Amino acid sequence: MTRIARLSFNPDECLAHRACSVASRVFGKESEDRPDLPADVADYLDADRDLIIEAVMACPMSAIALQFADGKVVTSKDYDAGQGVAKWTQY
Repeated sequence: MTRIARLSFNPDECLAHRACSVASRVFGKESEDRPDLPADVADYLDADRDLIIEAVMACPMSAIALQFADGKVVTSKDYDAGQGVAKWTQY
């Protein structure tokens, strides 16, 4: 599997659907209106990899993007219903 190198969040695109709350250690608590990436987010990229990818793919506004170590950048626009989240968790 390709490691996640970077995670980014665009607050201007977020409408606070909280679909990302599946990865609560990374995207904050449900009580918050919008996600707030922790300063130590890099510590979670490996440990919470599958949850992070699920959260990225669940964002209806594509406000969250992740970049894999090979340079590939994905958002929920890259979600393929036929392959599901597994396409990216196994990438």
